[in-house]
Amino acid sequence: MALGEHSRTEKGTFRRERGDSTAGTLREDYPEFNNVRSDAQLRNIKKNLGLPPDAPINAVRKALRNK
Repeated sequence: MALGEHSRTEKGTFRRERGDSTAGTLREDYPEFNNVRSDAQLRNIKKNLGLPPDAPINAVRKALRNK
């Protein structure tokens, strides 16, 4: 899975997307967000998909692909 333009943190883990990131911003890196309203916030998308608030972006992408 492509990670877009994101990089690793100083600890070596990938940075997490903020909960207030919008689908419009995320679709620049992740095409799975093309069918989501551009003003929808990531935290609300996770909630609507039944994912926990701390779910990684790849779990959201997978859920959107399987929707």
